[in-house]
Amino acid sequence: MTYILTSLTLAILMPLLLAGSGHQEIGKVATYRYPRGVCWFFLGALPVYGAMGIFIYSTMSPQDKSSIPNMATFGTVWICILGLIVFAYFYFKHYRIQIDDHLLTLNSILGKKFISLASVAQIAVLRGRATDLMLFGSDDHLLIKIGGSLQDFESFLSQLKLRTRSPQVTLFKWDRSGKWYEAINSGAEHWVDSKGPKRFRDMNRHLKFILITGLPLIAIAALVAWFNSRS
Repeated sequence: MTYILTSLTLAILMPLLLAGSGHQEIGKVATYRYPRGVCWFFLGALPVYGAMGIFIYSTMSPQDKSSIPNMATFGTVWICILGLIVFAYFYFKHYRIQIDDHLLTLNSILGKKFISLASVAQIAVLRGRATDLMLFGSDDHLLIKIGGSLQDFESFLSQLKLRTRSPQVTLFKWDRSGKWYEAINSGAEHWVDSKGPKRFRDMNRHLKFILITGLPLIAIAALVAWFNSRS
């Protein structure tokens, strides 16, 4: 129920939370962050979920309240929920992405990550229910993944394309049509049909292999269990 309520609330409020401008440019350095409205949402969620926990506790039976295991479980779950909300607040509040002509820097409460723009060989943008941006190196390994909820995301994407512009950098995009397209990062992109980044092609092959080998094994195990139950 908590998950459903949170999802519905975010679906309704997200357009409002993402409104406004949220990046700064000082010299050649552009700094992007998550919208302040997202931080306010999690801050406001603390008393709401705290009151919800008190209400649920008040509706519990005397037997449940006197049960140490039940109360320990209830308290642990609710403390974890409130702890996650607090963590989310500080994470989004301190999250920053900075980009200049040579470096992309991710700052968060989990630490710093530096990506040399010269090491970026592929830029993939996936637009579905949500938007994700992924940067890959020349050996197809994932350098960084950035969520499309970043404020002024289109501005950041334009800055990234501009500062990595090179015939050696390939742009990929995927949308709800379910097809991949690619273009050379030349500034006048000509999009053509594509199979997508190699990382995704490998992932799809691994999934197919798991399905092809896993489903028969599950069927065999079910048959063996059925024969054992009949014998």
